Amino acid sequence: MAYNDTTLVVAGDSFVYGHLEDDLNAESCHNRSWVRQLEKAGNFKTSVNLGAPGGSNYRSVRVLYEYLEQEYSHNEKYLVIFAGSELSRFELPVNHNIGRTFTIVPENPLHYDTIHNEIKAGGIGSWCLDFTNHKFSDFVRMHYESFNDDIFSEKILRNSLFSLKAVLDDLNIESFFTTTILNPIVLSRMSLLGKKLPIIRYLDDMQVTGMTQLLLNSGFKQYPCKHFDEHAYKFLAEYILEQINIIKGH
Repeated sequence: MAYNDTTLVVAGDSFVYGHLEDDLNAESCHNRSWVRQLEKAGNFKTSVNLGAPGGSNYRSVRVLYEYLEQEYSHNEKYLVIFAGSELSRFELPVNHNIGRTFTIVPENPLHYDTIHNEIKAGGIGSWCLDFTNHKFSDFVRMHYESFNDDIFSEKILRNSLFSLKAVLDDLNIESFFTTTILNPIVLSRMSLLGKKLPIIRYLDDMQVTGMTQLLLNSGFKQYPCKHFDEHAYKFLAEYILEQINIIKGH
């Protein structure tokens, strides 16, 4: 099935962005990414890559809403894929009245959004524990030791994704949900009021596995940065397209 009249929109982390080793350039990373490979495999009109290195699920939901608010047209067709990342990642917004003081949030423009610079927020993850800004790393450590709970985070993500799905359905936008480094079981067991999400699953010998494990089991090289090259992402894009068509009954 061709999607030549449809814009592909994908949100997620660095595995969506297309990061590989030292290359963080938005254009070259997108051209490498499975988002771009899926655009070509499915003959999409174009693709929009809302991934970001260090991106959290909170960010992915937020930038999808921002994209819809600023770019959506009822005359256009869209297909949205949400790719879940680690539950432990989160964001810290920058107070627009104060500006960046850098006393808490270190400067890292890769974790900032580029959609019209409407909102700025720092991406936070386990890597922040090693920052030389000890006041900041102590803050992150306290968060993970005292205020982080996977069960709570999973429920928040479930509520966010079902709310997002309801909005996309109301706009007549096709949507699918998958994972990058999020445990695939988390999405599989999500339900709300008897409803389930349309999930793109990664299967190896009929067993559910993760995105990276599927690529490794298929013989693709994982680089020291833990990411993959365009050959792996081309394979992944073709796999995802096949799964989408299966879900749609084609």
